[in-house]
Amino acid sequence: MRKIYSILLCVLCLSAVGCSDDKDTADVALKAISSDVKFSADGGTGTIELSGGKQVSATSDVAWCKVASVSDQEVSLVVEANLSISSRTTMVVIQSGEDILQVPVTQLGDTFICDVEGTKDFFMQGGEAVFTLHTRREYSIQSTAEWLTYELKGDQLHVVVSPMLDGTDYREGTLTVQSGKNEWSATCVQRGLSGTYTMMHTRNDGKRYTGSCTFTATDEKGVYDLIAKDVPLNNGVPFKAVLTDGRLVINFDNQYLGFISPNYIYLCAYDKAANVLTWGGNITYVADLQFTKAGLPFFEFKDDGTWKDHVGQVENLGLVSKDDMSKNYVGLPEDTTQWNKNFVVNDYKKLVAEIFDGKRKVNNSTDQMPKVSVKLNERQGMIK
Repeated sequence: MRKIYSILLCVLCLSAVGCSDDKDTADVALKAISSDVKFSADGGTGTIELSGGKQVSATSDVAWCKVASVSDQEVSLVVEANLSISSRTTMVVIQSGEDILQVPVTQLGDTFICDVEGTKDFFMQGGEAVFTLHTRREYSIQSTAEWLTYELKGDQLHVVVSPMLDGTDYREGTLTVQSGKNEWSATCVQRGLSGTYTMMHTRNDGKRYTGSCTFTATDEKGVYDLIAKDVPLNNGVPFKAVLTDGRLVINFDNQYLGFISPNYIYLCAYDKAANVLTWGGNITYVADLQFTKAGLPFFEFKDDGTWKDHVGQVENLGLVSKDDMSKNYVGLPEDTTQWNKNFVVNDYKKLVAEIFDGKRKVNNSTDQMPKVSVKLNERQGMIK
């Protein structure tokens, strides 16, 4: 009986040892406890927490997902930004002895947010427009004009329009964002002085009058036709003003406005203090170009000192051109003068040129009658 008992005890011990080995094998099985491996298009870092691992190794077979570090408890990953609009997935293979885990890593595609479109209007002093531009994809930005530039600030594209003070009245440029086959464009339009303004002036009676004044750009850069309306001043007749070096200049030196028989009409400047009216010399009205808070241009004309050379002076205004009759302060109206076969308009122009060049002298003496080639009957008090 004693012998049989010993054998049974031995068998029981062996069975107990076998059960213990099976339990240890189950405890060391490799498992992923948690993972943070779902990435946005920006990429970044993530981890996979492990249990039951010994001498763990991890691999990734794509370049955009790299294994940064490995321990028996954790695998760290680094994922690059996704410049494609498509999402992507890969497997990270983790091994511990004969145990193998495959953990999926996913990344969203890039979102291209761009609202560069439409037309933006700017006044002469320029300004800035702000657009949204958010992406990790490759792109390029191009401008069609030197005065149209840009600056990137985070997800904002700041478009900058330079001041336009050189007399240009209108210009436009385009800014284009391109990524692959996709394009986004915005047109920037900048306008000069052309338009209608409120015009105010004070007359001799001390009252302030208000009307309107229209600026129209001419073919010559910086030169505008101005028409004042609703004020007792040059009503409806255009005169010239020039924008130069940030100042608007009205020059009264022989500004010919038109012909009203039998007179040639010129733009005149009036000095209230001296009671002087003139349309000659280098008299100018000058106003600095200024802007309101809303960016609108306005002008306030002031005495620029050109009056001092003319006030109190006696000026003889005569011929100033031998080619352009409209520039002369004296002359015959070409449209209404009754020319005949003996003296046509070209004869008149030839005579003006000869007087201008000094080939013919003009005598303003009234002591005696001039010598002429035609018969002249002279009577007391009148000339036939």
